[in-house]
Amino acid sequence: PWGQIHYRVVASARSGSRLPLVCLHASPLSGIVYDEWLQEIGRDRLALAPDTPGYGASATPPRPPSIGDYADAMRQFLDGLGLGEVDLMGYHTGSLTSIELARRLPARVRHVVLISAPIFTPAELE
Repeated sequence: PWGQIHYRVVASARSGSRLPLVCLHASPLSGIVYDEWLQEIGRDRLALAPDTPGYGASATPPRPPSIGDYADAMRQFLDGLGLGEVDLMGYHTGSLTSIELARRLPARVRHVVLISAPIFTPAELE
């Protein structure tokens, strides 16, 4: 919704044998954290790592986005690439975005892998 979404992608001749894996990074990092992982996982599936809005080479939103805003942007990313069902991997902030995207698109998200998910009780947040 705010402009360009930059992403990294690895695909091989066997990429159609498994669902695409979309890897969402922690803030304030970018999809570059997945560079080596994409090379490995991209051997038998389409592997993508978008830079979320405001990070890496993606366009910057006019205000700080919420997790819901990131989920909306990633839905548009999936739609723009014509991706149907996918698997998601999220690292820290990307974990929260992955969960929200799966909640909003249950028919399109098969599996979610969480790395260092920032899950806290209300007391811990205080």
